[in-house]
Amino acid sequence: MSKFPAILTLVVLVLSPALADDLKDPMAPFTALSVSTDTKADDFVLSGVIISSQRRIAIINDQPYRLGSEVGNYQVTAINKRSVEISSDGSTRKLALRSESVGSTDETD
Repeated sequence: MSKFPAILTLVVLVLSPALADDLKDPMAPFTALSVSTDTKADDFVLSGVIISSQRRIAIINDQPYRLGSEVGNYQVTAINKRSVEISSDGSTRKLALRSESVGSTDETD
């Protein structure tokens, strides 16, 4: 009888935990990642907004942020359909989604 299936099974069992370390738990609580603290509002790019009945999420520099999350030295203070407001030390900046499609822009925040 061949030893290959037994060796292959042993290798898979030994390597499985090491390979699983790179996987993220899809049920883990949402946490926003911080951007370096020396960033300016001009360094932020709003690439998406997700609004549902349960949450509002802004995608800034390819990272998800909720209302109140810190983005560098700024805090997310408003998430609208087409824009996000961030504030720091009394000043507020508005980040707007860039429209890539041609058409009517009658939609308001």
